[in-house]
Amino acid sequence: MIVLGGLSAVVSVLDPLSASFLISAAVLVNGLLERHFAVQLEEREPSAVGRLAANQAALGTEIAVYSIWQARAATPEAIERYLSDPRLAGLIDMYPREQMRELIDFLPRAIQTFYAAVAAVAVVACALTALFYLSRRKHLATLAHTYPTATH
Repeated sequence: MIVLGGLSAVVSVLDPLSASFLISAAVLVNGLLERHFAVQLEEREPSAVGRLAANQAALGTEIAVYSIWQARAATPEAIERYLSDPRLAGLIDMYPREQMRELIDFLPRAIQTFYAAVAAVAVVACALTALFYLSRRKHLATLAHTYPTATH
């Protein structure tokens, strides 16, 4: 998460108020927190399990919100604005007007479907990871009691 969030933030830094930059920064923070809580877990800190689970819940929520934002932004008007970029003029000219209109009408639904799938997968995967972390709480307590670290 640290690498992904960091690289993505660097790529999107030119527009720091964009949804892309904000999700990149959030994923970077989640990655840093995950690493910090993992160190606490290695030190058998009992609260680390709950913090790891909460971090996963936050990550899933962030990805879902970003996906919903992106899906709602995918309108035929937005596609037309994007395609009006002079760098894409040759692409548009390759297709007959009727086909281009069909493509512009189809793309928002395709983009929305993609982001709905991303949101669903993120929520389910992060929820399952959080539940897995929480299921380890009892094992951590046993481990901490049986093999205390030098700091406990």
